Amino acid sequence: MSREILFRGKHIHAMDSNDHLNGTWVHGYLSDKNYINDKSLDGEFLIDEDTICQYTGLTDKNGKKIYENDIVQIGCYKGIVEYEYGSFVIKWSNAKFLRNDIGYWTRLNGFYIVGNVYDNPELLEECNE
Repeated sequence: MSREILFRGKHIHAMDSNDHLNGTWVHGYLSDKNYINDKSLDGEFLIDEDTICQYTGLTDKNGKKIYENDIVQIGCYKGIVEYEYGSFVIKWSNAKFLRNDIGYWTRLNGFYIVGNVYDNPELLEECNE
């Protein structure tokens, strides 16, 4: 079994020609510790090392790729996707009794990405009753 080892990171403005991409997410292969080669943007881009997130190899109910530090939701429960002890898990913010196995949740209809910890940290503060 093979899977794509992809990453994403927030672009840091380094050249005038890339000014319009400053702060946007780039997706692709990590070509250096702080560069991502994004084929859709046709280039290699300097990124903020603190925002590097690895692709889990899984998608949500909408077919969107799930990355580390994404905030996911099922029903009224939200959690953060993290890499821990060699696998990706979900750290639930408002439920300690839910399974943390991300593969289990992606097989259920209704599991989707609502944001990420960098752009939407306020989503973790919202705790539905």
